[in-house]
Amino acid sequence: MLFDAGAQRIYAINTTATYIWCCLEEELSPARIAERLNSAFGLAKSEAISYVNDIIDRWRQLRVVSDAHASFEFPSQRAISRTSSHPPRKSRPRERAAAEREVRLLDTNFRIRFFSESLLTLTAPFLAPLAAPQRADNTMVLDLVLERENYALYAGGRRVGHADRIDQVVPMVKASLVCLMLERSDDFCAIHAASVARDGRCILLPGCSGSGKSTLAAAVVGAGMRLLGDDTAVLDRDTLAARPVPFSICLKSGSWELLARQFPDLVRQPIHDRLDGKRVRYLLPAAEGICTDPSAQHSVRAIVFPNRRPGAAGALHPIARTEALSRLFKFFYPLAERLDPAKVERLLAWITVVDCYELRFSSLDDATRLLGGLCP
Repeated sequence: MLFDAGAQRIYAINTTATYIWCCLEEELSPARIAERLNSAFGLAKSEAISYVNDIIDRWRQLRVVSDAHASFEFPSQRAISRTSSHPPRKSRPRERAAAEREVRLLDTNFRIRFFSESLLTLTAPFLAPLAAPQRADNTMVLDLVLERENYALYAGGRRVGHADRIDQVVPMVKASLVCLMLERSDDFCAIHAASVARDGRCILLPGCSGSGKSTLAAAVVGAGMRLLGDDTAVLDRDTLAARPVPFSICLKSGSWELLARQFPDLVRQPIHDRLDGKRVRYLLPAAEGICTDPSAQHSVRAIVFPNRRPGAAGALHPIARTEALSRLFKFFYPLAERLDPAKVERLLAWITVVDCYELRFSSLDDATRLLGGLCP
């Protein structure tokens, strides 16, 4: 997901485009980015050049990058086409679906049509915590298809996700569902954060990828709290309470051993490969450990920013709410409408009753105990 703060727009982008964006943030040249795609993902040099050119040109047209990020050509590759190596398909697949699954996320129903039984089998454990639709309207039809030797997800004829290999399908489906869910949501905002709850009270754990928020969420769920979401928190339009986005928890390889004691079956889960190079497994908590009711709301009790430090004693350090809000805006995405002065006032009023901390820790057990103490 790419958020344009000036235009207050959210764009759905796939994992490869996300990787390219991160490279631009590192101030790498387009040529260097193509080299990275070539070495990290095994893309042919011509394909990498074409892909980088295409996505940067699109971003320039959307005005989310400047003209300084010009596309490029290597001297020996001037004849290479600049069209995307994965052009969007103009119409929905016409084949008959082999199976269907209906789920609900926030207030949107999704009917996912699978064009092979194996794709349904692959995604079924991941989709298991999502609720069944509660009404027939507001349904978006998705088609998950095998396209040539690749896999693609279509929404109304628009390709919204793409995977080169079978082990990339589940991460692609998750990213696409989150983007589509947020596009159709009229809630107040989304926050890149894990969220856990107990007795109607919620703790938000904002952070960038790799900050440990999903690992922390899994640990506290194993200790008796309930999962609302592992990386996307949504605040209700009217109450600013947290709403469930209950996907299975996505855990990178570094957390598997840390969580083995609480979740011994984790090491037996299939390994999935994200296009950013991360190997992940998905953890489905027990039924009592996950909130699957899309209409449920949990008041935010605390915002906790994880900060894992080798050798650090576990401690919750209170931080000023103004500082917390400044940090939170790095992970904050307004939904439905632009932020205006009235909404900012609501946000300020909301955070005045929320406790804000930085969690410094090295031991996962210490961090779990401290977080559990916030919602006894």
